[in-house]
Amino acid sequence: MTALTSGQAAFLHSLAVQITAQPRPPLTPEFTAALVAGAAMLPEALADLDTARSRLALMRAEYAALLAAARAAVAAAQAGEADPLGYVRGVLEGGGQLPAAGARPAWIVADARSAMALTGAGWPS
Repeated sequence: MTALTSGQAAFLHSLAVQITAQPRPPLTPEFTAALVAGAAMLPEALADLDTARSRLALMRAEYAALLAAARAAVAAAQAGEADPLGYVRGVLEGGGQLPAAGARPAWIVADARSAMALTGAGWPS
């Protein structure tokens, strides 16, 4: 299935507004046709929602693993372990996210900031 277009989402939203309006609109042939069209879009909308929920769950799990690795690295550094970044390195390696050899930290941060700016997300403070 493909994702709903913005036009389809707007149509479903306007239909929901009409359905919940008080008083309810009369059941004209046009409104009936709109209800049928909206109902036909529901499987796709529900599939999109299911996909979004699955992606969110995966992102939360990946974030939790990275946060745990970062915390373990700090604790390992405080305990004087020889390679405290090994925890973080393992998580990054497992996800194929290790920086390339010779990568500069400032470049990595700049890439992340650019990606977040493109998505409308702000840089964490």
